[in-house]
Amino acid sequence: AEKCYRNALQHGPEVSHGFAYTALAYVAYDDGSPDRCRGYLRRAVSLNNGRQANAWVSWAQMEEAEGNIDAARTVCMAGIAKYERGLLKHPAIKTKKAQISPLGPNQESSTASEIRHRLMTQVPVYRSGDRFFNVYRNWARLEERHGTTESVEEVYRRAFLAFPTQWKL
Repeated sequence: AEKCYRNALQHGPEVSHGFAYTALAYVAYDDGSPDRCRGYLRRAVSLNNGRQANAWVSWAQMEEAEGNIDAARTVCMAGIAKYERGLLKHPAIKTKKAQISPLGPNQESSTASEIRHRLMTQVPVYRSGDRFFNVYRNWARLEERHGTTESVEEVYRRAFLAFPTQWKL
């Protein structure tokens, strides 16, 4: 398995390297090397502006499994902080729609390409397929097991601010 993941790093697109490093971390942990596992996960979360949700979750769960509850909490907080900073960099949806809509408010597009263009330019990319709610869920689970009621409430408060329509929270 390790050889395959290393091949993925060598030959795969750069955007997929975070997944390969996360997979290598699983292999390292399975081999009994939590330090190597941490190293791979650090690499994974350093890619794609830290947008590797599965790596953040895996890292926190590994630290929890090793009995490092404070380290697991720190990993969750670091991942969420990086994610939330990234959300704040994007313009508001209403502003973005008003600025780039190719058609007026009362006009309808007649072709599939026009509809596709409007969807691609008006839907914020950072929300499309966003799985970062899993990091919030993992942190909430961690706090439910090892934290306080107040800490759980704070995680969910932050999660609902970032994902107001995510029913899985």
